[in-house]
Amino acid sequence: MFIKEGSLVGLQLSSGISYIFSPGPEVVEQEEVKKTTVVTTINTTAGSTELCAGETITLHASSTGGRDMLYRWLVDGTSAGTGADFTYTAPKEGGSHSITVETALGAPDANFLIGPAPAVVTVTAKAYTNPSLTLSAEKSTLMYGESTPLHTEATKGACNGTVTVSCTATEGAITGTDTKVFDSNGVSFDMSNRGKEQSKQVTITCTANDDKGGSGTATTPITVTLKASAQRKYDVLFPSGSSRVNNCGKRALIDEIAPALEADPSMTVVLVGHVDGVEKAPRVRTRRGAPAAEPIDQQRADNVAAVLSAATGICRRVNPNQIKVKWIGSDQANEYRTPSCADSVKERRGAATKGDAKDRRVEVYLVPSGADMPPALAGAVDLPASVKALGCPK
Repeated sequence: MFIKEGSLVGLQLSSGISYIFSPGPEVVEQEEVKKTTVVTTINTTAGSTELCAGETITLHASSTGGRDMLYRWLVDGTSAGTGADFTYTAPKEGGSHSITVETALGAPDANFLIGPAPAVVTVTAKAYTNPSLTLSAEKSTLMYGESTPLHTEATKGACNGTVTVSCTATEGAITGTDTKVFDSNGVSFDMSNRGKEQSKQVTITCTANDDKGGSGTATTPITVTLKASAQRKYDVLFPSGSSRVNNCGKRALIDEIAPALEADPSMTVVLVGHVDGVEKAPRVRTRRGAPAAEPIDQQRADNVAAVLSAATGICRRVNPNQIKVKWIGSDQANEYRTPSCADSVKERRGAATKGDAKDRRVEVYLVPSGADMPPALAGAVDLPASVKALGCPK
């Protein structure tokens, strides 16, 4: 309504429509929140993924996103440990093994997502086998005192590491390093019984040891033989100028020497006659044209042989082929050996021996088959056929 100018009273009407626009409720546009995906990887911090039995590899899990993470390790699907680091030891049987690390957030956080797949590493374990060994001796039979090289060959695989070989013997000794040698000197025998050959089997054992604690062994036998040796027994003594075997000499020959020869037909007895250098042989009357009497040292050896082989009276019947004789005059290179009966047997008058009798003697040696003949017996001859005619000396 408006009042007309100049008019105190009046009305003027006007009409119209007025519009007032309101924007309504305020709409705020929000941006979409993007979640961070955490990706875990496995790094090898020590070792190789190809291992031998007993060897280890250290694995380290690391994740993107800067969050503290929880890790669980599995070997072939079986839980095996937790934490960012994991040490795996390869089994002896070998094969390929899958190592997986599963990841979880240390605390719930809507802004982070765990990667869609766990991290995986495949470790290959090489199979382990003990080292093996072959062993042989250059000579499988030895005479006592001899030595022989040993030949060893160790076989190893990729996982054995360094292999060393050592050897032992049940008797004797092993010497040498690169080439090992068996020495038979230490093998024990009955040295008091050298009348017969002795043999003994020794076992050599060699062992190959690797640095993983594994080993392989091999054995080989070696036969060691101790040859029989000639045995110096004792001396049969004689009065000056006599070739008669006295009672002590007969007892020793009949009770000790003859039984040994009869028990072993392969054994030989060697008789070595002596004189003292000043004695004279007794005069023996011989028929004209008959051969001269034998020297007294030879007579002594022949008479001792007759006691062993005459096969009449008290004399024994040793095969004459088992008897050899030698006579060397006044040579006294070998020391005198007293018979065991020297002080216990009573001699007839004129047959007793005095202190100087040690040079009037016959040395007695028993020589087993296969034994080396001592140098002192070189030149010994077979028993003369004439000894048979002597009969059994009185």
